[in-house]
Amino acid sequence: PPGGHRAIVVGATGATGQQVVRALLASKQWSQVTTVTRRGGAGIYYDGEMPPTKLTELILPNFLQGVEATAPNWKGHDVFFNCLGTTRAAAGGPEQFKEVEVRMTEVAARLAKEAGVTHALVVSAQGANHNCWVDPWEAVHPLLYTRTMGQKEQAVIDAGFSRVTIFRPGMLNRLQKDRALEKIWQACGLGLRVDILATAMLYDAESAPGEGAVQPVIFGGNSLISEIAASRSAE
Repeated sequence: PPGGHRAIVVGATGATGQQVVRALLASKQWSQVTTVTRRGGAGIYYDGEMPPTKLTELILPNFLQGVEATAPNWKGHDVFFNCLGTTRAAAGGPEQFKEVEVRMTEVAARLAKEAGVTHALVVSAQGANHNCWVDPWEAVHPLLYTRTMGQKEQAVIDAGFSRVTIFRPGMLNRLQKDRALEKIWQACGLGLRVDILATAMLYDAESAPGEGAVQPVIFGGNSLISEIAASRSAE
């Protein structure tokens, strides 16, 4: 229903998260958008100095130290978007990487479930597998990312939402040029644009669940995600 949805978003200032928030703010189907982030969204997911009236920003310089105190602010939402995402290099190492992707997801998912959220959507990655074996030298193990993404997914599943949607894109075009390889991808038109990923996530969140759909619902691969996004754009 128009104006009937209320979203809470973690990872809102990241490449995908900012596109999700921009789309939520632009849609009449969403009456409330709450972001949990380290910094405000001015110039990131809204333009100008004053935030839109339906946006509430919970700014936490340290997520894990401050998020529990925001629990009352999570109530009244029906959809939780988990757009957390980083790399080992950006996070500062494998343990910090897992803290962002898994630990922060565990806490956010629990708070969302306890607040009464019924539908959780999470950005993961193609090939994610929480059962993937990683040897003790995981700091350099190539499958650490695969397993960590699987653990991130499992944290959302284990929270007990009545509906969970997992998006597993392949290579992404973050629409940013702060990474050398992504400059090449953009020049060649490669990778799934994060605004298209965001559109697909909103389409799923705004749609009724399929009758008899087994949870979680997993959308894997850039082609399928692009098709879902096209369905919303055609409406």
